[in-house]
Amino acid sequence: TKVIAYTTGVLFLVNALLNYGLVFGKFGLPQMGISGSALASTIAEVVSTVVGLLYVFTDHQTRTYRLFKLPHIDTSIFYTLIILAAPLVLQYLVGLGGWFVLFTFIENMGPHALATSTVLKQIYTFFSILVWGFASTANSVVSNLMG
Repeated sequence: TKVIAYTTGVLFLVNALLNYGLVFGKFGLPQMGISGSALASTIAEVVSTVVGLLYVFTDHQTRTYRLFKLPHIDTSIFYTLIILAAPLVLQYLVGLGGWFVLFTFIENMGPHALATSTVLKQIYTFFSILVWGFASTANSVVSNLMG
């Protein structure tokens, strides 16, 4: 969870600074409006992905847990897991679909509203880390007890 917190923090900071800079033309960056928001979000995702990958490739536990060695896949267990995971996949689709609809409506309100809502979503995501950590812990405990 520490690595996820760091990469999400990097994502938040880079996205917030680049959104402000690229949408409104601050920090010597060009004023791009809505296009700047899209570019800022994409750059922030790439930067946070690079930070996460750097951690994975430099962590000493990568060799301990044989992260890059794939075991033989038992197809019967694989299909059982797919059936069990289908409701969770649907839940994520509905959750992301809600954000998509919200930003579609906000996009029609103008570049300032879109930039503001994008920054607020990043703040929401940043503060949601704690809740997601508790949810993952509860999920792990319940799965362990069921197993």
